[in-house]
Amino acid sequence: MSYLEGVYWDLDGTIANTELEAHLPAFNRSFEALGIGWYWDENTYIDLLKINGGKNRIAFYANLKNQNFTQELISKIHLEKQKHYLSLVKDGAVTLKDGVNRLVNELKIKRS
Repeated sequence: MSYLEGVYWDLDGTIANTELEAHLPAFNRSFEALGIGWYWDENTYIDLLKINGGKNRIAFYANLKNQNFTQELISKIHLEKQKHYLSLVKDGAVTLKDGVNRLVNELKIKRS
């Protein structure tokens, strides 16, 4: 029988479905809370994932919509989004990806 000697987990989206279950609704809640008037559906957000980083996505989308957002406004939107994201995660909105729970439960440390 062979054992894994270690497991390396990447950040967001690797072990849990964070993008569509938490990031997307958090962005939409922040837009609503700040009266921005945007709503990103799933397809729009998936396209925006080609842009690295939440602040960059906001800036890109503002440009796309011919809206001149200051860096201060972009930071404010992003900070509001982070609050909603953490709330969603704490409330259990995020699920583990298929197989992650099984893998974690099956991990064994081989001792010499």
